[in-house]
Amino acid sequence: MDWVARAESLLYDGEVIEADVRLDRGGVVVTSHRVLVFTPDREGSNYRQVDRPNVEGVDVTTSGDWSFLELGVKALVVGIVLVAAGMTVSLDSLVGNVSLDSGGLRAPSASAGCWGCSRRC
Repeated sequence: MDWVARAESLLYDGEVIEADVRLDRGGVVVTSHRVLVFTPDREGSNYRQVDRPNVEGVDVTTSGDWSFLELGVKALVVGIVLVAAGMTVSLDSLVGNVSLDSGGLRAPSASAGCWGCSRRC
């Protein structure tokens, strides 16, 4: 049953439908005198009404969690800083004293552990 379409049969004399919002099987109907809410999937009554003497309008807004955007912006800033640091800092000056010439392979020692075994294989 379409509850929002059924709202027309519930109107008072002189009352008109100004807006309706369909939500799955239920919905909300705003009239010139009341707000009608239809919730067929919930326990209890399927229909509620609220008089609206002081209501001037109904708006549809969306909201969300901004923490994902905040984390994304932080990750972007950290990434830009790391790329800029990688392009400006010379790694040659940091490891200038290290020599890669070891003089060839040496026999594995007992302290080499499993790494020494894998080098022999």
